[in-house]
Amino acid sequence: MEKMTIKEMFERVIEIVKEAGVEDEAILVEKLEREIEKVSKKRTGLTKKQKENEVLAEKVFEVIAATDKENGMTIAEIFKEMQNVEGILKDTQRVTRVENGKDNVTFKVAE
Repeated sequence: MEKMTIKEMFERVIEIVKEAGVEDEAILVEKLEREIEKVSKKRTGLTKKQKENEVLAEKVFEVIAATDKENGMTIAEIFKEMQNVEGILKDTQRVTRVENGKDNVTFKVAE
């Protein structure tokens, strides 16, 4: 037996319902067709979060691509190499900069 998609399964159930002459055939077929529409809809475009992540992912890719390390980089190494981490964080408008002394700067979730 071949692998069957959800849409194909619903279509087959509609055929079975019609062949069997079920009492509430019209209602069942209508509901099954709505389910087919739901599973057939495809999301268009990216979500807001995915768009935000694309910017960061591109920066990380640039850092990794510029390295000469054969075994790749750890997250800590990537962040250390990123020249504009603060700018990336500020661009998201989701974090704020907090001065914690002479050379200690941290970031927290914006309120």
